[in-house]
Amino acid sequence: MQLGNLSADVANLEIFSAFVEHTPAAVAMLDRDMRYLLTSRRWLTDYALDNQNLIGRSHYEVFPLFQEKQARVGEQENITQLSHHPITAYSLKRWQKIYALCLAGQPQRGDSDYFIKPDGFWQRVKWELQPWYTKTGEIGGIMMFTEFQEHRSLTEESPPDSEEDYRWLREKASEAIWGTASLTKTIEQLQQESVERRQAQALQKESEERYRSLVAAMAEGIILLDANGIVYTCNSAAESILGLTAEQLIGLSCLDFFRSAVKEDGKLFPPEEYPIHVTLRTGQSFTDVIMGIPQTDGILTWLSINSQPLFHPNETKPYAAVASFIDISKRKQVEAELRESEERFRTTFDQAAVGINHSEPDGRFVRVNQKFCNIMGYSREELLERTFQDITYPDDLLIDMENVRSLLADEIPTYTLEKRYIRKDGQLIWVQITASLVRTPQGEPKYFLSVVQDINLRKAAESALRDSEAQLRELFAREALLNRLSNQIRNSLELNTILETTVQEIRQILNVDRCQFAWYCPYEAEAYWEVVKEARNPDLPDRRGCYPAEVVGQLAEQILNLEVLQVDDIETVSDPIFQQFVRSLGSSSVLVLPMQTPSGTIGVISCSQSREPRPWTDSEVELLQSVKDQLLIAIKQADLYAASRMATQKAQEQATKLEQALRELQRTQTQLIQSEKMSSLGQLVAGVAHEINNPVNFIYGNLIYAQEYFQDILGLLQLYRTTYTKPPAVIQERIDAIDLDFLVSDLSQLQNSMKVGAERIREIVRSLRTFSRVDESDNKQVDIHTGIESTLMILHSRLKAKPGHPAISVIKEYGDLPSVECYPGQLNQVFMNLISNALDALEEKMKCEPLEITTNPSETVTNFSPTITINTGIIGRDNPTISLTPHALLEPTIGECLPKKESDVEASHIFIRIADNGAGMTQKTQQQLFEPFFTTKPVGKGTGLGLAISYQIIVEKHGGKLWCHSAPGQGTEFVVEIPIHHH
Repeated sequence: MQLGNLSADVANLEIFSAFVEHTPAAVAMLDRDMRYLLTSRRWLTDYALDNQNLIGRSHYEVFPLFQEKQARVGEQENITQLSHHPITAYSLKRWQKIYALCLAGQPQRGDSDYFIKPDGFWQRVKWELQPWYTKTGEIGGIMMFTEFQEHRSLTEESPPDSEEDYRWLREKASEAIWGTASLTKTIEQLQQESVERRQAQALQKESEERYRSLVAAMAEGIILLDANGIVYTCNSAAESILGLTAEQLIGLSCLDFFRSAVKEDGKLFPPEEYPIHVTLRTGQSFTDVIMGIPQTDGILTWLSINSQPLFHPNETKPYAAVASFIDISKRKQVEAELRESEERFRTTFDQAAVGINHSEPDGRFVRVNQKFCNIMGYSREELLERTFQDITYPDDLLIDMENVRSLLADEIPTYTLEKRYIRKDGQLIWVQITASLVRTPQGEPKYFLSVVQDINLRKAAESALRDSEAQLRELFAREALLNRLSNQIRNSLELNTILETTVQEIRQILNVDRCQFAWYCPYEAEAYWEVVKEARNPDLPDRRGCYPAEVVGQLAEQILNLEVLQVDDIETVSDPIFQQFVRSLGSSSVLVLPMQTPSGTIGVISCSQSREPRPWTDSEVELLQSVKDQLLIAIKQADLYAASRMATQKAQEQATKLEQALRELQRTQTQLIQSEKMSSLGQLVAGVAHEINNPVNFIYGNLIYAQEYFQDILGLLQLYRTTYTKPPAVIQERIDAIDLDFLVSDLSQLQNSMKVGAERIREIVRSLRTFSRVDESDNKQVDIHTGIESTLMILHSRLKAKPGHPAISVIKEYGDLPSVECYPGQLNQVFMNLISNALDALEEKMKCEPLEITTNPSETVTNFSPTITINTGIIGRDNPTISLTPHALLEPTIGECLPKKESDVEASHIFIRIADNGAGMTQKTQQQLFEPFFTTKPVGKGTGLGLAISYQIIVEKHGGKLWCHSAPGQGTEFVVEIPIHHH
């Protein structure tokens, strides 16, 4: 058996000790003084040391024959003869030398050698000794390994180990020789037999004495009983334990000194169950049977008893039995004290006034006390199947687990937390827990210790206090509400304002989902309820409007009788119609408080809850009663105020009507005068155009012939000058005087200028006739662009450049328009007014623009380019883009007025945009733009009727629209919209 060097730095002494103890070989570990440190069970068994504690004892003390130099070789010599046996002395010295060499660091071993057992016998063993080393490298002691070998013959049991042993044997043999050789041989044989008998007797005696010594020295009590159970020997330990002398014990039956023995549970031990008695009767061995033996003073001596049967060879019935026992009274006392301590702990644990539990690191309960069970409503067994996470309210679990993590990480030693548990009956219970973590000696988490205190009553008291405070706050809020309503009544006589304030305040104070005020209207063909004011949660739909009285159901009669209608849960209402009505409103609880005004009108304040049924309290009903009283006062005052206002309003309306009639009359008169003036002007223009048209046509028609005649005369003159190259002096002088060459060259240009002038006069006449439309006063289809062009022609002189300002540009963006049914003359008047206003605005702005003098004093230059833009199109197809800022618009843009769909292209409205880049107008000016007699021009330059008449023509005569887009500094744009087909 090989053994390597051992280190004293053993990672785990307990594991190493267990390893050595359970090693299936005889192993012993000793220090340098040959004292035992560890032994295996096999070592104790092989050397009959089972009942001894060797730890700390000397090797020579355990094997005393080494020290006394006494040993027994086989079974042949007695002790006295071996006391100075050279083999024994030699063996002792040899083993001491072997031990010394091993302690010096030299391992020793032997394949077959003798070892002296404690009982004195030699035992042939195979052995090995190895030194073991401490952490510092020093030899700490010896590790001994032995393995028994089979016994050999007697002659081999004590072989001489040296030449000295042989000499000793020969000398002893020579001393016994006398007589002849044969006699000597016979005598030697007899002597040999005699020696063997004496050795056997000596060994037997020695063995008995040793066994007696061992038995006497043992701390365990031992008694030997015959087959009848009679004690015939015992040791001193038995006397001491049983309190009887050997003389008193020997001869007693086991039934005598075990009489009145009791079991651990206090019950009498039946004699037939006494271990020794059963062993003698059945041959069965017993180990560690606990019995209590009463002493004379009445105190029990507790024994742990072992019994072992003794058999003769080839027999099955014991001829005797050995009983060994030890006094375990002190151990029982310690155990009793331990149990008492455990009982005290258990009692303290179970009967504590607070809940206590132990839970594993994963949260599973391992121990809980009764108080904790009472708090949770679970049995102990049910809790041990759960974790603390299972019974913790989910909202409180996160912070609890965070504290647990801190405990496991050793960041905090303990924590206290108020949380909610879920009882077995599903109710929540508030508890305060104080938790800590119990760890193993190595610092590993073992279990959580939690002390749980029921604080549900405290929480209820706190809640009651909060409720009380809430009630006081609610009372204060109600008083504040009533005060606000009173102030509202004093500060405002508007009924709508009062009702709006009432429903808003009630909803806020009562914290309801919806509060409404409704009037009952019975005077129509079908009576109905009208909800006029409502305050609601933002996520609820608007329920204002009228509801037929029949959908309310029979409970409406209770409301009409001015009885309070209180429904905590709509599902409990017996009226199915009312139930369905309330459900359709999305409510589950309603509180309706009716009232009747002095005028007899019935109104109701309705509060409703949508999410869940709500029990209405008496205080809430009282609050609504108080609000109702204040509200009736307010309604009465509001009615009086409304009546006075109505009378005043009627008077004001009458005055307004008269004023409007007067203004209408004045406007009509002015319009008639203006229309008459325009009609007369149109007739005059038409007459002038007609009168001018005839001579212009005569002149334009003869210009063609005149041009031909001029060409013939010029041809003749040229022929004459060619033929007569040298005319007479008189003629030559005349030619020079009239500058004939210039006349000839200029005559052609003169003819063209006369033609252009005549054509210009014809166009002016045509424009005058088109603008006047004397022959087209009825509704007919015309080309809108023709009317616009005629207007521009009439105003052509204002478009030209003049001293002090440049020419005004006209940008025409005409769309492809169909013929439009309209009143052409009136529409041309609109174009004239709008374009004239645009020219006025541009001229006004040009006056404010700085001028730059050029090299030609008659010319001026400015950075401003006056422009008029005229744009036409079909709405939905040719929508214009408005260039002004959004805040400048009085009306929506064209695109916003009508949807931009393909179907709208044929929907048949056209638009005309007339825009200028003048100074623009303010918002205030635009709001008065189409009012009669309103003008921004100086006195004498405008009547203020042009835009008013244009608005009337477009809106009233043509069913169209006229509006303006403008902003200061950004110009002005007028938009005309008329239908293509006039209805």
